[in-house]
Amino acid sequence: MSHFQCVTKSSHLLDKDPLQEPEVFAEDFRVNGDTKSLERLFQAFRHLIFLICFKILKNRHDAEDVTNDMYIVLNDKLKENQVEYFKAWLSQMTRNKCYNIIRDRGRERDRFEKFKIESPSFMESGRLWGLRGDNDISNVIKRCLKKLSSEQQQCLEGFFYDERSYHELADHLGLSYKQVKSHLQNGRRKLAILVKAELQNIEQ
Repeated sequence: MSHFQCVTKSSHLLDKDPLQEPEVFAEDFRVNGDTKSLERLFQAFRHLIFLICFKILKNRHDAEDVTNDMYIVLNDKLKENQVEYFKAWLSQMTRNKCYNIIRDRGRERDRFEKFKIESPSFMESGRLWGLRGDNDISNVIKRCLKKLSSEQQQCLEGFFYDERSYHELADHLGLSYKQVKSHLQNGRRKLAILVKAELQNIEQ
């Protein structure tokens, strides 16, 4: 009998171990929408998820964050997929989540490297990349961007995040080439000052 033929009512799972028969719990959640099955499944494999995350991310705080996020991933993915080999599937989903984070951070580093060209002191320290949560460097910069003028913010976001050229920004924003250049130059200088001040506040 397959794992999936066992699922009829959630009450039948009370005497089952999610570590031994995870596919039954996954299918119960998919078919019956029983969040108790999802919760038991997540708690049973929480340690495995954490170990995979920690091995890849090399940081306990990040590993804990991704472990918690995986509950939402399970909630979304198990509604849509009939999983035959749950442990292998979960391990791959967890690894993919971690690798996506590493890739995204690499992109963030590449973007912010451009700021260093204009303001070396702004990004001179590796301590920036040790910040976490709301004080992660990407969040710090995004908060500071909001303090710029509307034109400076739009130009900087378009240039660094959307990778638009000066001419593309001018067409997109209805500005002249010289205006775009001025907003980018002034915006970068002001952003460097704002980020430096915020980092000093964080460290106090």
